[in-house]
Amino acid sequence: MKIDRNQTQYFGRDLEAMFFANNYHLWILEKFRPFLGKHLLEVGAGTGDFSELLLQAQPESLTVIEPSKNMFPLLEDNLKHHPHTERLNAFFGDIYQSLSTQPDTIIYVNVLEHQDLRIDK
Repeated sequence: MKIDRNQTQYFGRDLEAMFFANNYHLWILEKFRPFLGKHLLEVGAGTGDFSELLLQAQPESLTVIEPSKNMFPLLEDNLKHHPHTERLNAFFGDIYQSLSTQPDTIIYVNVLEHQDLRIDK
């Protein structure tokens, strides 16, 4: 099974709806907080809304990965003023061995339920 990475776009309509779910995201962060290390990696960061909450935990580094070509510019723009963040437009499986900072915590929030990848068999 092969993923067609050239066709990877995600239009974020559920992200628009979830933008207003601040209490939900705060609840998730509180559940995660005891398990967060110092070097966080968020896979499928979307526009960076949850990433900004993760920064409240004051990690030493935060790497965010968003494979969608059309969502990544929004993520870049939302996190460009935060120090110690690395923003990557890629698939985690393609780059995990070349990360500049090895994570001690990998986070997926609201990712798996909206996967719509084109797969060539």
